[in-house]
Amino acid sequence: MTKQTELEILDETISKLGPSSYLGPWLSEVRAEVKLQIGSDIQPMQTLAETKLLCDRQIAECQDKLRLLTEEAQRSVNVSEAKALNILDNAASALRDALRRLTD
Repeated sequence: MTKQTELEILDETISKLGPSSYLGPWLSEVRAEVKLQIGSDIQPMQTLAETKLLCDRQIAECQDKLRLLTEEAQRSVNVSEAKALNILDNAASALRDALRRLTD
């Protein structure tokens, strides 16, 4: 069977199942990927379950990185706020000193 024949069978199947079936819309979504796999002459080795597991791992990894970055950003904000408060305190103190000197 040729690759073109396989794609034609896939297209017929997508058409027969239609948009209201369980597999029709999904097969329609993955058709381009299937065409690439068929054209690559490499037998697909990864199952959908393996792909989902890989995606879930990548999502968890990204969530961990996001949590770490968020914590780091919050620490930076805390340091900046502390510095800003210190500057405000110093400015207020300097103003009070200046006022005291002016009124003395």
